[in-house]
Amino acid sequence: MGDIEVITVTDDKYAQHLGVMIESLFRNKTSPHFVNIYVIDGGIKRHNKEKLKLTIRKYKGSIHFLQIDDTIYKKYGLRENMSKTAYYKIEVSEILHFIEEKVLFLDSDIVFNDSIHKLWDTKVDDYVLAATPVPNFNRHEELGLSESSPYFNSGVMVINLTKWREFKIFKLTKEFLDINSNHITLHDQDALNAVINDKWLPLPQKWNQRSALFDRNINESLYDKDELFEAKTKPSIIHFNGSQKPWHYLCDHPFASNYKYYLRLSEWRDFVPPEKNIFSRRNLIVFGASNSSVKVTKMLKKLNLNIIYYVDNDEQKVGKTFDGIIVHKPEKIKKETRGTYSVIVASVFYDEIKQQLEQFGLVEYDDFISGLGKR
Repeated sequence: MGDIEVITVTDDKYAQHLGVMIESLFRNKTSPHFVNIYVIDGGIKRHNKEKLKLTIRKYKGSIHFLQIDDTIYKKYGLRENMSKTAYYKIEVSEILHFIEEKVLFLDSDIVFNDSIHKLWDTKVDDYVLAATPVPNFNRHEELGLSESSPYFNSGVMVINLTKWREFKIFKLTKEFLDINSNHITLHDQDALNAVINDKWLPLPQKWNQRSALFDRNINESLYDKDELFEAKTKPSIIHFNGSQKPWHYLCDHPFASNYKYYLRLSEWRDFVPPEKNIFSRRNLIVFGASNSSVKVTKMLKKLNLNIIYYVDNDEQKVGKTFDGIIVHKPEKIKKETRGTYSVIVASVFYDEIKQQLEQFGLVEYDDFISGLGKR
């Protein structure tokens, strides 16, 4: 019986989440397979590496930290909150030159709810990889794909390294990114889909329960009804890839408790969300009076937190009410006594509003945070 080979990527910011993922992996493991975990190191600090080693030692697995020459990735474009480490996965065949056949790639922001050996046993002999489809994909032209081409999420992949090398996936993906990285939407994932095209095997949705499955605007007709129901109610892997991260104090992800359960068992059990102090103040100001504010308002009410008023840069909203509370110009914040209130930004334009609040003399995490979550 061979070992299970796993590769992942993380920087220091996500080291804790990798630790939680490893806890969940071993706590749900039901087979005698030995598990080797290879971590492409995007700058993990020494104390976090020691915690990861302690975690693995507890379960008698192995962990290996691999270095990479990231020079080629520095020129590639990045969306807000993304790290260039996301690109490293395209080099998996080169990094794992000593493994011939198969490896599991796992993002570090996932939690297992089932045994890894079931995923490992997926037969990919005739495919480059197996992954979970994203059925509502509509950017085929952007990636040069035919309208009928399927699209997969790259956060959980069963990779056939033999085929990956045979089809020169690393070389072709790099060439695609050299030209397109600054004007595609989901950089490494888009590139892999453009290059691999239809040479992959669909996995059931339960093996990569993405946050989008809980979007109120999801078109459920695009999914198999039973498969979607299983993914939403009894997932094998929970992937926290949306804005609602369970390590944030303000989070309403339906499976946030799964993350917190394994966090309490991990070497990071003493973690306290840095923004928790924000909510110790009784007076909250919500920046934004739009659709995003509806979601944030619901979460604040659920925590019995008090909103004193809303502010918005849209002059047409100023003077009107939102959820029964008056909307003011942002300048009203400057008249408040700093330290007596906190600002919760309920807008997708967080970076612009952050600059605006900093011009008011406010400090992120001391005086304001994003209510929609950040990386």
